[in-house]
Amino acid sequence: MCLLSTAWADPPLVDARELLAANQPRAQRWWWTWVGTFGALTVGQGVLAATTTDPDVRVVDLIGAASSGIGVANLLVSPYPGRHARADLASIGDDEAALLDLFERTAQAERFQTGWLAHAGGLVVSAAPAVLIWAVYDQPETATLNLVGGVALSEAQILTSPRHVLRAWRTREGLSARVLPTHDGLLVVGRF
Repeated sequence: MCLLSTAWADPPLVDARELLAANQPRAQRWWWTWVGTFGALTVGQGVLAATTTDPDVRVVDLIGAASSGIGVANLLVSPYPGRHARADLASIGDDEAALLDLFERTAQAERFQTGWLAHAGGLVVSAAPAVLIWAVYDQPETATLNLVGGVALSEAQILTSPRHVLRAWRTREGLSARVLPTHDGLLVVGRF
């Protein structure tokens, strides 16, 4: 089975300006949702670790708090220009080169947030604590729950990440092709 899709659009930069401005609320909502989620998990597990009398539970909660803290830190240090697009648009005025730069930086940030490195990072940040819990503290059930929960959370973060600017940027780039697995073979999708 082969599907060939074509798109001939090269959106003008005025459309990029409108897209960046319209995307900012989504970007802010996504960012704050995940900072809040990982922050609440960090604080909650830290409080549980501080208040429990069971040393095994304390260790698992501290490891969980550290893992969630990595999620917060990642969001705080990773640049995402889409969160501040309207202020950036106001400051660049009619400078088309600066607009194109903002458009590209936002698309690249969205690509990074959803790329293979994001998936691999989520897996590593979930697997390392699980291995530690299993190997050092001999808690295979807790380790498995930690791994499954961590991977599910990181994949949810990736799947909910804004992609509107990235899609528009890919349309501007022109030629692209992707091969996607299906239940009965491969699907080839191209844009020319």
